Amino acid sequence: MQAKTKIAAHKAVITTIQSERTPVQTVLKNRIDAFIVTSGEVKYDKAAALAASRDAVSKAISTYNAQSTVYKKSLDTLEAAKCTEGAGEYTIALTASRAELVKLRTASEGVKTTLKSETVPALRNYATWLKTSTTSGDTE
Repeated sequence: MQAKTKIAAHKAVITTIQSERTPVQTVLKNRIDAFIVTSGEVKYDKAAALAASRDAVSKAISTYNAQSTVYKKSLDTLEAAKCTEGAGEYTIALTASRAELVKLRTASEGVKTTLKSETVPALRNYATWLKTSTTSGDTE
């Protein structure tokens, strides 16, 4: 009974984290989309890098969301399993759930890594280009 209480509490935490991250992820995608639009308007020659970074972030977020769903299902399976001694149904479900948690953490880290390694550099390059093109445009 105590295990089921802990599992239910853990599911609630995962659901809360997911509901907090979803709006942040949407804002990130929308901001990148806005930069893509403006980069096209100002004829930024590396606009494709911005689009590629958006696609990479979208893919990473989709992977994270899919893995979150898989993990929640594994917790449901674990919660429904009967606690028996030995390598019974509960032990198997617990092992599977732990494996899915590792995958969820990896997917979460993948979103962060994609943002840091692809999106931020692409946006910095765009910002630098804007700054230099605006400066050179003002002097002409």
